[in-house]
Amino acid sequence: MSLSDQWKAALAQANQEWQSNKRLQYITVLSVILFCLWCFVQLESFRQKSENSARAAFTKLQDMRQTAKEKRWPERAVESAEALTVVRQKLWHAGSEGEAQATLRDWLELQARNERLVIDRITVELGDSPQNVSVRPVQAEFQGVYEVGVWQRFMQRISTHKPSIIVEYEEINFNNPRKLKYKVNVTAWFELG
Repeated sequence: MSLSDQWKAALAQANQEWQSNKRLQYITVLSVILFCLWCFVQLESFRQKSENSARAAFTKLQDMRQTAKEKRWPERAVESAEALTVVRQKLWHAGSEGEAQATLRDWLELQARNERLVIDRITVELGDSPQNVSVRPVQAEFQGVYEVGVWQRFMQRISTHKPSIIVEYEEINFNNPRKLKYKVNVTAWFELG
């Protein structure tokens, strides 16, 4: 028996099954209907995605056209660059977090020595960086013995220094008149890297 004869026999058998089996006919028709419904759902989903993508592209194009019509962009770029330069002058610079902490501690101790102010205790820690910002606050808390004149010169020196030191909190404890104490919290912003 040749291959074509086998195909003819198989087709004849399938045709006979199709004619005699109503359940096979119903299942086949139902399968075709379900396949067509699935194709419709897929095409509708593709159409909606394409429509949303086209709307987003059109909105972006309209925004770009509107932005291109504005004439102040070069002026704004210059203003932004100048503002960034001013802000960077107020920042401290360090290669790492540890270096930033050590730099602030050493600088505060040097200023205290220059003014002959005694620092009994100093604590320096790294604060959390604001989101999407490349600078980090380094906070220092220090305390010691208060001396009139020395204290004022020291505070004047650190509050007017560039790059900036922000005095967050200062307190002079007058509870013991023979040994007055001070306590200060400061913050310096560091650009790391």
